[in-house]
Amino acid sequence: MEQIGHRGVEDLGAAWVSFIQWKDKDPNLIEQAIKTLLLSLFPGARPIDGRGGDDGRDLRWDSSGGLVIFEIKSFARVRLTASQRREVERSLKRAVKHNPVRWILILPLDHSPSEERWFDRLKEQNRGIELEWWGLTWLNLSFAPRDDLRRLVESEDYELLRRAHEVDIEGRVPANLTASVGRLNVLMNRTQELSPYWRADFSTAPDGITVTYNERFPGAADLDPVQLRAIFRFPTSDGRAAAAERRLKDALDYGGDIEVDGRYVENFEIMSSLASRAMFEAPGPLERFALSSLDSPKDRGFTLQMAVVATTGEVKYRLPMQVDQHTAGVRGVRIRARDATESLEAELKVDRKDQGGRLSARITWRGVTGKFPYKIRPGFEIFTRVERDDHIELRIDNQSVARHHAGTARFLVEARLCADMIVALEKLQDHCKQTFPIPDDITWKDAHDIIAAAQVLSGQSIRTGRTGIELSIKPGHVASFLKTARPLGITHLRGEMIYGITCGGHQMNIGRVFITTPRVRLTNLAELEAIADIASEPVARYVCVDDDSIDMQLVAPN
Repeated sequence: MEQIGHRGVEDLGAAWVSFIQWKDKDPNLIEQAIKTLLLSLFPGARPIDGRGGDDGRDLRWDSSGGLVIFEIKSFARVRLTASQRREVERSLKRAVKHNPVRWILILPLDHSPSEERWFDRLKEQNRGIELEWWGLTWLNLSFAPRDDLRRLVESEDYELLRRAHEVDIEGRVPANLTASVGRLNVLMNRTQELSPYWRADFSTAPDGITVTYNERFPGAADLDPVQLRAIFRFPTSDGRAAAAERRLKDALDYGGDIEVDGRYVENFEIMSSLASRAMFEAPGPLERFALSSLDSPKDRGFTLQMAVVATTGEVKYRLPMQVDQHTAGVRGVRIRARDATESLEAELKVDRKDQGGRLSARITWRGVTGKFPYKIRPGFEIFTRVERDDHIELRIDNQSVARHHAGTARFLVEARLCADMIVALEKLQDHCKQTFPIPDDITWKDAHDIIAAAQVLSGQSIRTGRTGIELSIKPGHVASFLKTARPLGITHLRGEMIYGITCGGHQMNIGRVFITTPRVRLTNLAELEAIADIASEPVARYVCVDDDSIDMQLVAPN
């Protein structure tokens, strides 16, 4: 499950920190500001409009570990009253109906020992849910670095405090946006004076300010070279360290983009000349270390294809691949490519000759759930032609550079089934005049059912795999049914029924089908003979006797 972190107070400059006086603030503003904070901390979280009743949810977040519900209260007085406790309990009771894995109460109040015991009782009563109390301390620490939210809650009071602080930093406070831009331009121009060889370009994003260094003029980097030196440490006691080390080594060997958690960066230095040292002042402790390789678009003058090749060497199908990334590292080069539907990915890693010249390839698909069958079918058609002994090749300018060996048999079987399912689902959707993406809860059994339904729609007779069938007997007809069924013993059945399947909540009706059974026998004869209520509608149950299954075929339209 994703970890919900409690953010601390960031460096606010000159040790200037003040906390919100929550008890004096508008309750509606408090709840609005807390919602805004949560939405920024948990991407994908959704607020619930409480004007019609929020049903026990101020905000919900569908995390990878399950549903998390946040309940926000503006209670900021000394202690919770009895009525406020009952209000919290009612909110929790309504929230439980949504089956959350986590329920978090947020209010500007740290609990007292008595309130802690009361909240512990709520935990005992709801053991299947993780209950948490985020109080005054958490709110103060979370709001301290958020000027935008503090202004929302405190309005002019905060502006006065902030301006008083800025007087010590700068002579005046910007009166409007134009004044702020003017001040930024002055600061950026002053920054450019820190080096005669390098220029700092600034850009802003939701996660902060990015500084990109560029040479002031062509050749300046050769005159004033800069070196980056990073020392990493991956403790064996850290369960995630080994994976992080492998990703870093792979990026250094072949190029690519990677982020390393700052706790693994033991030291980071920017080595520069005296002339540029002020420009490249060493940063403080790193939260994360990001490494990005420059792409090499000039090296893309080739054609890359994925091909299905028979044992005879015949190329049965070709799928063009578009190169997304071409990078280089200390060991060799990496090529990443995808098909036009963005469903399939291929990765080639080629070692330099002095590193052995080894080549490796990996073919994966990005997943089909959430995508429309008609959009991704072209990318999977390659696998509808695959046979057991075929193999996949990656070809550059029609020359085979890699054969997909590792896990090929299983990969091709699953890819063929997935491709057949996509083609079948598109056929069913066209027949039923429905268009919907592939459900995220689809299983391999569902895939087989979809393929079978498409075969029935095409007029094929299929073995359903079902070894039993149930027949409803009309009220008052049990005796006549038994009169016919008793002497038959083992028999064959044939009839018609309406056939359809469900896919992700969508009902797709195929039409009327013939049902034909192999040899079957009645299994609940004694139960039927004992029925005395002639008004009932009993069920006769038949099962196959020869380890066979029931056939199904579409009834031809008149």
